[in-house]
Amino acid sequence: MMDSIKNEIYELQESKALNMNCIIFMLNENHQYDFYNLLNIKYNYRCNFEFEIMCELSYPEIKLVFNGLSSVIIKNFAIFDNQKECSFMFLNGVAGSEGQLFNNEIPQVQFICKNLDSCKKIKISMDIISNGSTEFMEKYIFLSESYKALQGIINTLQQETHMLAQYKEKYESVTESTIWKSTKGLRLLLDKFKTSHYTRLLYKSLIVLKNEGFHSAIQRLKNRERIKVMNTAFVGEYDIDEGEANVQINKQMKRDIKFSIIVPLYNTKKEHLIEMIESVLKQTYGNYELCLADGSDKGHDYINKIIKNYRNQYDNIKYIKISKNKGISGNTIEAFKLANGDFFVLLDHDDILTRNALFELVNVIHTNQYEADFIYSDRGIFDDGSKEVLAYHFLPGFSPDFMRACNYASHLNAFSKYIIEQVGFIREGYDGSQDYEFELRVMEKARRVIHINKVLYYCRACEGSVALDPTSKMYAYEAGKKAIEEHIARIGHKGKVEFLKDTFSYRIHYDINQADLVDIIIPNKNHLADLKRCINSILNKTSYKNYMVTIVENNSSEKEVFEYYDEISKYANIRVLRFEINEFNFSAINNYAVSMSDGKYVLFLNNDIEIINNDWLNEMLMFAQRDDVGAVGAKLYYPNDTNQHVGLLVGLGGHIASHYDYGKNKNETGYMHRLTMPQNYDAVTAACLLVKKDDFVLVDGFDTVNFKIGLNDVDLCLKLRELGKYNIVTPYAEMYHYESASRGRDDSGEAKKRFEKETMLFREKWNKYFDLGSEYINPNYKI
Repeated sequence: MMDSIKNEIYELQESKALNMNCIIFMLNENHQYDFYNLLNIKYNYRCNFEFEIMCELSYPEIKLVFNGLSSVIIKNFAIFDNQKECSFMFLNGVAGSEGQLFNNEIPQVQFICKNLDSCKKIKISMDIISNGSTEFMEKYIFLSESYKALQGIINTLQQETHMLAQYKEKYESVTESTIWKSTKGLRLLLDKFKTSHYTRLLYKSLIVLKNEGFHSAIQRLKNRERIKVMNTAFVGEYDIDEGEANVQINKQMKRDIKFSIIVPLYNTKKEHLIEMIESVLKQTYGNYELCLADGSDKGHDYINKIIKNYRNQYDNIKYIKISKNKGISGNTIEAFKLANGDFFVLLDHDDILTRNALFELVNVIHTNQYEADFIYSDRGIFDDGSKEVLAYHFLPGFSPDFMRACNYASHLNAFSKYIIEQVGFIREGYDGSQDYEFELRVMEKARRVIHINKVLYYCRACEGSVALDPTSKMYAYEAGKKAIEEHIARIGHKGKVEFLKDTFSYRIHYDINQADLVDIIIPNKNHLADLKRCINSILNKTSYKNYMVTIVENNSSEKEVFEYYDEISKYANIRVLRFEINEFNFSAINNYAVSMSDGKYVLFLNNDIEIINNDWLNEMLMFAQRDDVGAVGAKLYYPNDTNQHVGLLVGLGGHIASHYDYGKNKNETGYMHRLTMPQNYDAVTAACLLVKKDDFVLVDGFDTVNFKIGLNDVDLCLKLRELGKYNIVTPYAEMYHYESASRGRDDSGEAKKRFEKETMLFREKWNKYFDLGSEYINPNYKI
């Protein structure tokens, strides 16, 4: 390995010979710069050159500037005065260090010379390596540092090997002696006494008894396990500091909510158990009880002892030792039997709460008038060994369709007593997904599901955990599949559930009523090529057969367009309506088409759309037929295979509507694989929008007065949301969108005025969405 790195360094050095113009900046007595052009310096591995000093300063500042280069490496820099090397200090580097990388607009070396004689000449010697590529420079530095580090390790190992040989020689001389052999029994007895737990405990107790008194000694004995971990407990980036903790502890607030923290135990590691308990005891909100059910085997009796020590100090810790392990579901149920709180918090036996977890929960409960039946927060995942955070999960607000695709809302979870009385608690038979099955039942009946966009929970990633390896408990995904199948049956839907191993998520194939007519409405003016491409893709790539295509002709002037209308009139499921008004009004055109439609569903489609997959309409319709769904959108790509539309977010950063993950490659799965799963959003674009005709009519369709051209689709979607319906985008309906090809981009002054007016009206109408911000994006996640 050493030889490989060394050879690569030499190759980089020898391949970068270069001619450079060099200029010297000298500082004279008046603190002004004099400029001295030097001859070209040719790179020959080592460069030596001389220059004249015009004034005799004892500490002149010198700056070398290499013109025309984006980066320079200076090595082996040295300054000589009458053949004697002088000391110096880099101003933008470290004296004497190897491989200084200068990647500036004008690379420079600055230094201060010391101990110079009053002479007129000094000599500078250096190795200059140059290349226009920063990547080259960084690679050179990395290799050089790696080489030095490895050489240092080798030298250290050689020294330690020599020392070990000396120690071994001394050790053998002692152990082979007669005295050592004759005292073996006595040594074993003393070693046992010295290493005994009770000996160490007695020694420490005597010290405390002497210095602090009897009472303090007893308290220290009780707290010994707790004290042990206080300085090593995991602290995450989003934990509050002591100052904020004290503010929360002393805050004047209702402390009427009692939390029952439910923890199932099974063969829990000692340090994990203590860290978990400590994270609970450090809560800034104190009205809680910790309920522990222990199904551990006989080899883990220390769990009972540790908890007994804690219970001697804290009367809000409840504990039961189960006669045999009942699995995670059964053990959780046993812990729940101990609880009598108002809200129930689920905590895994090796995970950790942040200090403000319960404080934030109680704030949300009060803010929502005690109707928050299901509360969840953001979470972190940390490595068990290094205690470093591996990832943060910044979750969106409640999205039922995302929830049916994966249990994104797991941890931190809190559930009201009210909702548990309605749906029951954890059930056996779902080990690994028992929380998921419970949460699906809860969300069916919950009055409010609330997300706290703060990290309040840390999952431990250790060997055998799903947090570290999702494949470690594949039985959990089978249990999850079963839970979803039962869930969709309870809410009145039929379909099949598929587990997707690539993203460890689920896909629901809802049954579709094939008898429902879908009317595909396409406004058109000229642009024959776009329209042909769109119509051909519908005819060739639509497996759902019960559809009608309605082209709304709007003031076309090209005769070829009307010839095409005649050509496609042979199709029984294609018709052309004429809607001719002087000004373009997208809302009015589509409202007219809906009024003439016999379809149960209407699908608004731009004429610059090209269908990609055959099942696109089936995939959209399976969601649109649900009573709780308003508008359904598709995943749209630009011709260069980047995302144009996967969902719209209203009010994000003060914007009217922002595209989620706009511009990403279409094959990217996105944060938490969200781009691969059906998602709820504030709105979807009318470039492809499916909705029930009755719902469209109920909200008075598109606004033909205020939003004639822009924002009509977002306005429609928010009106549907006001009915209590969810808007959704399915990634399984894919299309290309040649955006603005149909009308072109209108950048005229009149268009800008119109857009400004529409924006103002939209903000006035939907102000609450701007005040709250979109619930479908976490403010900690930047799109």
